[in-house]
Amino acid sequence: MSASVRVSLCVSVVLGRSFALLAAMLSFPLRVAAQPPRPDAPRVGLYDSVSAVLLRRWPDIAKRQFIVAPLVEVHRARADSARTFGDEVAAVQALLRKIPSSHLGLTSVTAYHTLSAALAGTSEPMFGLQLTAWHGRSYATSVLDGGPAERAGIRNWHEILEIDGVSPERSPILDYSTDDAYLDDVHDPPVHPLLSTAIDSVRLRVRITTDSVTDVTVAAMAYSAWEATQASVDVIESDGIRIGYVHLWYMFLKDVSGWLADRFDREWSTVDALVLDLRGRGGDGGLAPRIAELISGSSREQRFRGPVVALQDRQTRSAKEVLVELLRRQNLARVVGEPTAGAVVGSGSAALGNGMTLLMPAEINGPRYERLELHPQQPDVAVAWGGPLSGLQDPILRAGLQEAGRMVRAQRRGVVLPAPLTHHSKINARSP
Repeated sequence: MSASVRVSLCVSVVLGRSFALLAAMLSFPLRVAAQPPRPDAPRVGLYDSVSAVLLRRWPDIAKRQFIVAPLVEVHRARADSARTFGDEVAAVQALLRKIPSSHLGLTSVTAYHTLSAALAGTSEPMFGLQLTAWHGRSYATSVLDGGPAERAGIRNWHEILEIDGVSPERSPILDYSTDDAYLDDVHDPPVHPLLSTAIDSVRLRVRITTDSVTDVTVAAMAYSAWEATQASVDVIESDGIRIGYVHLWYMFLKDVSGWLADRFDREWSTVDALVLDLRGRGGDGGLAPRIAELISGSSREQRFRGPVVALQDRQTRSAKEVLVELLRRQNLARVVGEPTAGAVVGSGSAALGNGMTLLMPAEINGPRYERLELHPQQPDVAVAWGGPLSGLQDPILRAGLQEAGRMVRAQRRGVVLPAPLTHHSKINARSP
């Protein structure tokens, strides 16, 4: 990895419509910075750097004075006794876990860059998956549609036993997680990017089912979450009902609403219903009203008049939570899945030196913050995610397709929809 990166050393503030890391403020393509010191390396003053940023930049002055500042002092003794970089990281994480806010966490410059590039829809060398830590094990998640991992046969919730012959937590390509410190790991599990370059390949030992283990080689390729979103577009047909589908991997910093309008004019011109998959991270909150206009009967931009189902899970956050709330408030969609993350503050970042970055709130006020921050939104139809070793089983998607079909049939009969279903078993995805 190169040692240069064009990232500001001050806090990047995201104002107004953006509800995630503002990737547009970065200059792409970026050259990725050197990785942080090893955990057993000498301490570097990380706690002092983090506390200085918090005490100078926390956006709510009262909270900074009466919550953040006392917590900084409470945890300072642990930081002062740290002898290694790993000890310092642990002290910082202990502090951040006590501050009641989303979009707050310690990560690396490279992990921040990976997330920023994803939000911008920028094509970069990647393996097309991330690793989620769940109950002491590592699982493939965020397996991008059409990406290198999917092409190699990796599916969401395959267990990753080894990376190039070592356990995932010991692998040098496992980057820092990008999850929120305050949210518990059940509702916001740690998600780790994998470091890669254009010439990389990685050998994964994969558990597909309880009694099936295989080795898979995944070669890095230039790809993006935006390409994965385009690759996810589908039309599912069953019993005379046509359902359009798209997984909006992020609320990208580009004209997603215009692209969706084209889909309604082309691939989805004859569909009866739409399933809008909003599982995963957020992005640009300004997209929410523009996307809603495409299905709102009061909008000049309306492209679709059939039933809409939105999918959400525990990792649906930020701008996607804004969109989910808007769709529900305007009665534009039925929501299927799990409660959301409850993470909607505007966010920014501060580079700390030594290859580390602090993700932190940039704005924490306004009516949306009061309604949604740390208050997960409940679905209309409750369905749990597939979880470990579920592979192609995707109960949330399956339930969403069933709900869309039910809504179409009810609409055709001219009847009022009954109360939503509340349970679905694990069944194969993309088949109503």
